[in-house]
Amino acid sequence: MTRRPSVRAIADTTVLRIGTSGALTGAAALHASVVGEHSQEWALAGLFFVGLQAVQTLLAVTVWLRWSRGLAAAVTASSLGALAVWLVSRTTGLPLGPAGFRVPEELGSTDVACALLEVMTILLVLPAWRRRPAATPRLMRPRSSATRTVVAAGVLLAAVALL
Repeated sequence: MTRRPSVRAIADTTVLRIGTSGALTGAAALHASVVGEHSQEWALAGLFFVGLQAVQTLLAVTVWLRWSRGLAAAVTASSLGALAVWLVSRTTGLPLGPAGFRVPEELGSTDVACALLEVMTILLVLPAWRRRPAATPRLMRPRSSATRTVVAAGVLLAAVALL
């Protein structure tokens, strides 16, 4: 006998998917907005941001189409990777590239907003890492209003980023 997911579990999953997709879309939009600036400084940096934006856009669309632990891993890895590069570039400078990349960059409102979107993305996919019964492997079930608050904040930040 297989258990069917409840209407509430499906609704909660939908809310998490909207939040995750929104946060990824917002981060992708912000990354796309700096491609020109970074391309002028170093062509490979511009390509990095084009690639990151493309990956995050693809993940945002995929979150709408299906959900799995593997997808949660990809979303987490892309956001953690972006955060790691950002943190290094703001604290010690990058260990490669032109001389200007080897010194710490100043914090800007765009990159802080993007870092917050990356953190929210990670928080939104955390429920997918928990083990699920065999009947509902693709569902995430938030258990608290804190999850709904994180989703709402992620959607709001994504909307601000897109504007």
